[in-house]
Amino acid sequence: MVTKVIMPKFGLSMETGIIGSWLVEEGAAVTKGSALAEITTDKISNTCEAPADGILRKILFREGEEAVCGETIAILADTAQEDILTECETTMTRNAASAEETVQVEKIVALETAAEVKITPRAKKIAEEQSLEYAHIKGTGLLGAITISDLKKHGVKKAEKKGAEAAARVSADSMEVEENEVSYMPVKPTYDTRPCEGEDFIVKMTPMELTISKTMQNSLQTTAQTTIAVEAEITNLVKVYKQLKGKYTNAGVKLSYTAMIVKAAAMALENHKALRSTMADENHIKISSRVHIGVAVDVPNGLIVPVIRDANMKDLRTICLELSDLAQRAKDNKLAADELGNATITITNLGMFGITYFTPVLNIPESAILGVGAIIEKLMVKDGSFYPGSAMPFSLTHDHRVINGAPAARFLKEVTENLQDFKWV
Repeated sequence: MVTKVIMPKFGLSMETGIIGSWLVEEGAAVTKGSALAEITTDKISNTCEAPADGILRKILFREGEEAVCGETIAILADTAQEDILTECETTMTRNAASAEETVQVEKIVALETAAEVKITPRAKKIAEEQSLEYAHIKGTGLLGAITISDLKKHGVKKAEKKGAEAAARVSADSMEVEENEVSYMPVKPTYDTRPCEGEDFIVKMTPMELTISKTMQNSLQTTAQTTIAVEAEITNLVKVYKQLKGKYTNAGVKLSYTAMIVKAAAMALENHKALRSTMADENHIKISSRVHIGVAVDVPNGLIVPVIRDANMKDLRTICLELSDLAQRAKDNKLAADELGNATITITNLGMFGITYFTPVLNIPESAILGVGAIIEKLMVKDGSFYPGSAMPFSLTHDHRVINGAPAARFLKEVTENLQDFKWV
């Protein structure tokens, strides 16, 4: 019996997924529910599980390739001898038809004559646009087709055609070195604090790291970012936090300063439409009527921003429960796509690391991000008298195309005031 493995859909808004890595090799036996592949989007990373017991006979999408949700990405069979050719051909046809109706994804075209080269349509288009020779490349795609990845690694300019064979030999030698001489090439980099020893080595960036890298670079290149900062007194906030901590803990609720800041920011956003604004296009600004607050969560080898929807409509206890749940599931790779994105503003807290001020980068298309630093115990002065108190540094980065300095300052002032009067507790 042949079983298809389809690209899963992790949330209503997910349309496509990228094969981050295959966790099982072709020919290996799998059991129903076991992890087959790591699937990533620009927001989340999750695991595709085996739909049945069997043997992974054929992988139809390689690592780094994108598939539409519902497309068949691999074939399972009961035995290693079972005929899967018909199923593979049928699946390839269906995948190609599905791609034409939704998004342009790579599909395999097996050419009839030996004189012609097997290459995916997208790779062929890029080769034509960039005048690249590819006849010398040994494809790594389905049925030996040349993929975009193959083209990027081994394609040569037509003007350099005379040197194509030499380039191919160099590429082959490089591949041989990669396969035989590199002793450590993990998919996910690991870090430690021991002194550096031995030779340098190269690690492959995870899909999440690649997404963060490209997103942050694009954010800085396409927006007019500036950062304002303030050291706000939170002496009363610390007292309230200590008073509520025990009560919340006894009720099974994890109280955090981040949750309290989320609530204070949500209340302030109601009164500052500029901070709820984003660029709709070059000539228009979109003003959101809802308050969704993203909270940056540190996860292994990356960063993810789950969103608390309609935060201004929720009390502190609800925000605490939701934030704790979202943060834990973010670390466990169990968030749905619908729980990420479309935030009004993002809050990122580095206080636990002792950081005071920093310049957070906008999580585009958002126009503002609020950075939170470590609590500082210090002597305060009021009416000529000294008293012990606490302060918290805030860094607000905003897109100056949408939010000018004064509106940003007024918003930040109201956030800090909300952290001192506690009408929302």
